[in-house]
Amino acid sequence: MSFERNVAAMSREEIATLLQAHDTLRAEHDALLHQHQELRLSHDELARQVEWFKRQIFGSKSERRIFAPNGEQLTLGDLLRAETASVSGPEIQVPAHRRRTRSGSSAEEPSQDLRFDPSVPVEEIVVPNPEVTDANRADFVMIGEKVTLRLAPRPGSYVVLRQVRKVYKRIADGEFSCPPAPPSVLEKSYADVSLLAGVLIDKFLYHMPLYRQHQRMRACGVKLGRATLTNYVHRTAELLEPIYVAQLESILSSQVLAMDETPIKAGH
Repeated sequence: MSFERNVAAMSREEIATLLQAHDTLRAEHDALLHQHQELRLSHDELARQVEWFKRQIFGSKSERRIFAPNGEQLTLGDLLRAETASVSGPEIQVPAHRRRTRSGSSAEEPSQDLRFDPSVPVEEIVVPNPEVTDANRADFVMIGEKVTLRLAPRPGSYVVLRQVRKVYKRIADGEFSCPPAPPSVLEKSYADVSLLAGVLIDKFLYHMPLYRQHQRMRACGVKLGRATLTNYVHRTAELLEPIYVAQLESILSSQVLAMDETPIKAGH
C-alpha cells in the first residue's frame, strides 16, 4: 500500500522521467550484452587459432621442443634459428678432394646429356673460327668438330596451308579438269585437323583456357574470333562422342570397376 501511495503522490512529470531513465538503462544493457557476445565469439576464434599454432609447432609430428636459455618465450624467427643451431651441431673439417674430368671436354662447355626424341627440331648453327679466313684457309685442314647442345624455346607459331589446285583444259574437247578440294574434318571450316587436335590437347591436357589460346593466336598474327574456338571445341567433341560411348560400354561391361580415389589434404 505504501508503494501505491508513493506512486499516487508522484506527478506525471516524475513518472515520465523514471520511465525514460528505465528505457535508457534497458538500451544500454542490450548494447552491453550484444558487445559481450561479440567479444566472446572473437575470444573463441582467437583461442582456436592459438591452439592450431600450438599443434603446428608442438604437435605430435614435432617431438622436439626448444626453450630459451633464460626462460623467455621465443618468437618464430628465434625458434627457427635455435632449431637450426641445435641441428647443426659441432663442425668438422672435411678434406678436399679432386674429381677427374672427362677426356676431351672443357669445364666451360655445358653437359652433353641433353635427351630429346626425333620429333624435336634441331637447328644447326656453325660458329665461325676467327683464325681461319678466306685468305689463309689453305693453311688449315679440318680434322673434326665439337658439338655443344643448348635448349632454346620458340614462340607458338601457326602456318597457313595454301592448297593450290591447278585447273587444266583439254585441248581436244575443251573440258576442264581440276582435282577436288581435300576433305575437311569440319564442314565449311578453315581449321585443319592438326589445329583441332592442338586446341583440344592444350585445353584438356595442359589446362590452357580458350581465351589464352586466343591471345596466343593474336600474338602470332592470326586474327581468329574467340567464339570460333569455342565452336571448334563443341563440334570436335561431338565427333568424339562415339569413342566416349564405346569406352563407357566397355567399362560398364567389365566385372571389376577401378576408381582413382587419391586422398588430397585440404586446409582449414
